[in-house]
Amino acid sequence: MRWRGGYQYDPQLGQVSLANTGIEYNPTKITWCRLNYRYASKEYINQNLTAEANRYNQDIKQLGVQVGWELSDHWAIAGSLLSRFSPKTGGAIPRHAV
Repeated sequence: MRWRGGYQYDPQLGQVSLANTGIEYNPTKITWCRLNYRYASKEYINQNLTAEANRYNQDIKQLGVQVGWELSDHWAIAGSLLSRFSPKTGGAIPRHAV
């Protein structure tokens, strides 16, 4: 089991601008499962991108889960589920990818 994380404090903004954390579990060498969380403040986004890029004018808060299985030396199958938490809607906005 591995844990990873990152944290970026912006002294000009006086707040956390980026953060992420994740844990990866490999019960065997051919399977894996990852759980991660990502955060970017709206001030950081507005400071580094154009106004159109952050059209909802809010933070990014994402929770993700990925799983995978190696089928052979050349083939693997993986699935991912991302959920973005939106303060304007008060809940999660699911994003699915396979």
